[in-house]
Formats: sequence, C-alpha cells, structure tokens
Amino acid sequence: SHILKLSDEFQMKDARAQSELFLTRTSKIPIGEKLMMADKYDLKDFVDNYLDGFSCAFKMRLQKSDFDKLSDKMKGAINDRMRKLLFDDNSPFNHRCWCILRDDNEDESMDSDVDGEDEEDSSDMD
Repeated sequence: SHILKLSDEFQMKDARAQSELFLTRTSKIPIGEKLMMADKYDLKDFVDNYLDGFSCAFKMRLQKSDFDKLSDKMKGAINDRMRKLLFDDNSPFNHRCWCILRDDNEDESMDSDVDGEDEEDSSDMD
C-alpha cells in the first residue's frame, strides 16, 4: 500500500509494476483489500488480469462492507466478470453462485423473505 502510494505520487512505473505483481501473487491480502487498492490507484491492468484469473464465481466472495467501498467502475468490472462466470461459462465444474457476505453487525430485518408470502398462501390451503 505504501509503495503503491509512492509509485502513484512520483509516477514510478517499475515500483507500480512490482506492486501489481505482488498483489497478484500474494494470498496474504484479502480479495476486498486488493480490489480497494487497485481501485484507489487505478490499476486497470491488475484488475483485468486478477478478475480474469478467477475461474469459479464462488471464490470471489467479498464482504459487503468492502464491496460498498468500491467505485462504481470497479463494481461494474466485478459484476461483468461474475456475469461471465455465471452465465457464459458452460463448464460443469464452475460453481454457479456468488456471495457478497453480509457483515455480522448489519440489521437482519433488511433481509427480504421471499418465502414469507408462500407460507401465508400455504396456510390458506389447509
């Protein structure tokens, strides 16, 4: 993060390239944090390569709080990749789900219960 900040401030292409390579290879930085750094420092090549590297939508889980911090441009790039994984890839090995996890402190009352209407309907049938 500090190297990215300096490479951005002083237009140091080599340091920026090394930072992108590090972000690509490390597993110690969570996905959301990588995407936030890429978003902040406009690492378009990293984003394209990183998102294309996911072959399974399930592996791209993000905390909702991280997703909410991303720019609309980054959210669009993520959604484009998800759409491709979910609808364009016919691989039988592709997990057909994508999760943006809800933070534990979020209000559960905001969750919509689609089944709630069905329960009312089924009680009328008795």
